[in-house]
Amino acid sequence: MFGSTARRVITKNTSRRDSELTSESESDGWYIDAPVAWLNLDPPPEQGAFCVFHALVGSGGNKRDDFRFNQNGERETGFPLLVASTNRSYFRDHDGVMRSHESSHRDEVTEFSEAALDPAVFIPPRDFKRVMQLPCGVRYPLSSRLRFRWEMLKDSCQLRKKLALLRS
Repeated sequence: MFGSTARRVITKNTSRRDSELTSESESDGWYIDAPVAWLNLDPPPEQGAFCVFHALVGSGGNKRDDFRFNQNGERETGFPLLVASTNRSYFRDHDGVMRSHESSHRDEVTEFSEAALDPAVFIPPRDFKRVMQLPCGVRYPLSSRLRFRWEMLKDSCQLRKKLALLRS
């Protein structure tokens, strides 16, 4: 693909609540070795890296949801050129009948270049701001807001690192 040797990677994820399957996803993708420019800005994790994110979130009624995000094993460090994903979620309706919803999407690189980009391309517009509440007044669930904050923290650390690399 684009003059590079590609490898196929299939990834499967499942999510359970009280031992009942709530969602599952599968992605089937083709990856090439990451371009040198990418590796300078986003180096692969150390060999055998292991990540756990754990949070207890209140859900009302003196109950707490226990979220655990585990990622173990080696992750794909290549550049995705074609990835097709299918996601299924399972839920019980008001009668207790198990229902499911399925969605699919496909991401495909149609043009590939390693030419240098102007660093200004990566600067957000002056009027850009993240919001914790949608314009219609609906708030994101607490679990999503926690995840957003976590992602914002990771983004700010990565942005500082990338800016330092661009300056050097």
